[in-house]
Amino acid sequence: MSIRKIACLVIALVSVPVIAFAEADCTDRPECWPEGSAMHTGLLRRQAEENLRKQLQQTHKELVKLISTKKIENGVEYLEDQRLVEAIQAQQKSWDQFKNSECELIGSLSPGAMSTWQSAKSVECEVNLTSQRLNRMRNALRCVKRIAPDDRRFNQQSCLYQLA
Repeated sequence: MSIRKIACLVIALVSVPVIAFAEADCTDRPECWPEGSAMHTGLLRRQAEENLRKQLQQTHKELVKLISTKKIENGVEYLEDQRLVEAIQAQQKSWDQFKNSECELIGSLSPGAMSTWQSAKSVECEVNLTSQRLNRMRNALRCVKRIAPDDRRFNQQSCLYQLA
């Protein structure tokens, strides 16, 4: 046997445990689990929820920026409608806490003794609520954008009621 063949054989034999170890460590991706299992389902839904949450954060940030009317008076810059901006920000924070609590309850009420299915149900709830919130936020944003900038301060309330 040539040295080259021996080297290739040694590399192959050394690589097998590394590959096997890497697969044994695979727990954090849906493809690591059988399709239809609680872990596969939960991890897929977690990915979807993270994507929706990022979209929601971006849309919320855009809405806050849009309704933040800055004024300068006596050389001092201030938010003309600071109370509204703070209320929208506080409401979003409260909504996020509500979503987490609501979905934890839904998950814990789900049938089955296996906590992995209860976790999957909890994440499914988070996907549903985040998707609903994102739709409301997008609708409010579109509505406010349709109002002329000079008229927003007095006419955007009907758009923002969609968030309540």
